[in-house]
Amino acid sequence: MVKFLTTYQVASELETIIKEAKKELTLVTPYLNIPHIIYERLRSATKRGVKLTIIYGKSELNWDEEERIKELENLELYFFKELHAKCYYNERSLVLTSMNLYDYSARNNREMGILVNKNKVYKDAVAEVEDIKGFSELEFSSIFEPEQEKEVDNENVDDLLLTRLKEIFPDRIFKHGELWDDKTCVCHNYSEKMDVHVSHRVSVVLHFPKYRLKELHNNHQRQSKGWDHFEGFQLYWNNVDQPVYLYPDRNYEIWNNEDYKVRYSFLREGIGQLITYLGELQSNH
Repeated sequence: MVKFLTTYQVASELETIIKEAKKELTLVTPYLNIPHIIYERLRSATKRGVKLTIIYGKSELNWDEEERIKELENLELYFFKELHAKCYYNERSLVLTSMNLYDYSARNNREMGILVNKNKVYKDAVAEVEDIKGFSELEFSSIFEPEQEKEVDNENVDDLLLTRLKEIFPDRIFKHGELWDDKTCVCHNYSEKMDVHVSHRVSVVLHFPKYRLKELHNNHQRQSKGWDHFEGFQLYWNNVDQPVYLYPDRNYEIWNNEDYKVRYSFLREGIGQLITYLGELQSNH
């Protein structure tokens, strides 16, 4: 089935595609400034395990938008400079449209598009997007495991993570935990007054007085723009009310290594770098 869409219908069908995604969701848009309601839908989708792929390409993200997007779980963000196509799809439905995923476009422009259910047109469009993706630069990924072993049931992934952490961190005590809505494996007091949570990312919760956190964050801001690259990692600390986040940098091949011991040992090195960095911030006050 192919259905013509007006501006309002494009926005409505996009929201439906996000809500109904089961495993994968792909957004292709040259300009990127996600409307609030769409962002909330994306957050809900990624939290329930949907893998989100975004390809953009016409301009650098502004600082606030970059921060917001990179807080999404299960995200791969790609950049393709020559991109002009706009396309949004899940496993069943696809929208081809003139509308960018840009707040101004949805509110002010006259747009149109078509809705396609899974047929030859859908398959041809998806194949073209995959080709574009192959020529795109991976800018960011919040997916911790490159792939899960086929024999592991999804319900046991948290247990697998905990087992591996206990193996690679024999001198630390990890257990099942939770940070906001994120299920984690947590080691309390990993370093003095620092709890380490591991999920699709590493989250370090600092148990310092508020004035001390502000001092540390100010020191951090003086040394970076908020995102800072360690070897094989990306560091992110937006404000004093959030944990310090450490994400795998997917441009490093080590995250594709089939041996989990190699990946988790490298993860331990990254956490060590982060703890050292936070200690340096304390000494710079």
